[in-house]
Amino acid sequence: MAPVNSPASLHILCNDLLVPDPAEPVAAQSVPEADLVEPVPGGPISTAPAADATAHSPAPRLVTLVFDEPKGQTAPFVVESPWWQEAAPVIEEAERLFKVPITLVRLLETSGPFPGGALTYLAEAPSIDRSLLSPTDVSLADDPKRASYADVGGPGEMLRWAEEALDRAGLTVIDRSRQIRTWNLAAIWQVPTNAGAMWLKATPPFLAHEPAVLDALAHTGHVPTLIEGAPGRALMNEVAGEDGYGIGGDQMIAAVDTLRSIQRNVDLSTLSSVPALDAAAFADRSGELADRWSSSLDRDPQARLHAVQNELADRFSSVAHIGSTLVHGDFHGGNLKLAPGQWPVVLDWGDSFIGSPLFDVAALESYEVSDADRIREHWLDRLGATDEDWRAFEPVAKLLLPLVYQRFCDNIEQAELPYHHGDILPALTNALESVRS
Repeated sequence: MAPVNSPASLHILCNDLLVPDPAEPVAAQSVPEADLVEPVPGGPISTAPAADATAHSPAPRLVTLVFDEPKGQTAPFVVESPWWQEAAPVIEEAERLFKVPITLVRLLETSGPFPGGALTYLAEAPSIDRSLLSPTDVSLADDPKRASYADVGGPGEMLRWAEEALDRAGLTVIDRSRQIRTWNLAAIWQVPTNAGAMWLKATPPFLAHEPAVLDALAHTGHVPTLIEGAPGRALMNEVAGEDGYGIGGDQMIAAVDTLRSIQRNVDLSTLSSVPALDAAAFADRSGELADRWSSSLDRDPQARLHAVQNELADRFSSVAHIGSTLVHGDFHGGNLKLAPGQWPVVLDWGDSFIGSPLFDVAALESYEVSDADRIREHWLDRLGATDEDWRAFEPVAKLLLPLVYQRFCDNIEQAELPYHHGDILPALTNALESVRS
């Protein structure tokens, strides 16, 4: 097999779909309440500065913009923010240099691993001075896996839809929208209106059920308010507060209670577009993952992978008494908005599915949450689960992360693979360390 990071291996490992079949409508099934308490305004949430998400300082980006019309590319320029998907810093610096409005469309080329480094993006700026551009030979070929918002004209179409949706809601855009982010998982804009800022989010087809989830959860008060949504696009009210990156301890416990409140108050029969991840679906997906990656593992992790595959049915059945519910799929501080005296608002439901609520517990280690043992004990208690239940299901829950990364690779275009392909094997290896007989 080719080295994991080689182009050949990327084609082998990231070219087949691993997305669950669309779920049939799932009957509502309650999760044991385990003496749960409904969050109320004034809960124990503060907005103390969160710990930095990284322990080092990545290099800045060296950015080249390529344009299709007029045809050409800019000279490279430095953008201090290293995060490839962050569009706003690129646009701010480019507009300072070139004195015209610019829209970022998608990533075209990278020079090394995420983040930082030399990057090339496709951009739109019809009024840019042609004399500032040099000839370009960067390929702009079509890709069947490209999201609609990541093609020329795509951002403009999304913003027109948002303006029409706002008009239907009796609102008016009062200034130019600010492009915040664009990558293979989402494009996000802040849209200024006469009623304050709104957020427009576009997602690829494999995350397209998020607006339906927001609509189904609107009555809980713990998710962004949806103004209008359609598969793959959502227009929402801006959520006040700070991002929760790095939170732990009591703040994360309050977040867990918020999630449990959401789960206890959702009618699963309203979520027919949300995929289900039961034992059979998980066996299919993890089996394909094992076929792709087993030969890249050492002998002991290989044996553990085969062992957990053989035990999947037993591990799922051992926690069946906990029930199934709406699983967030990426529950960590960065997907929370925190405001003083308020319970968290839970963001980013594109990875959600119907399955065991124990899947979300694995994020405590994936994101190295402080005070994880105490939070896990609280979480299990709220689920009516025991330590024995967690030990039985832990390897399954942790295998979700490499499955998610593999799904990303299988559904995004070739130029965007550097975002995720290096995450699959480390996540798989880490998950297998938790395998016990």
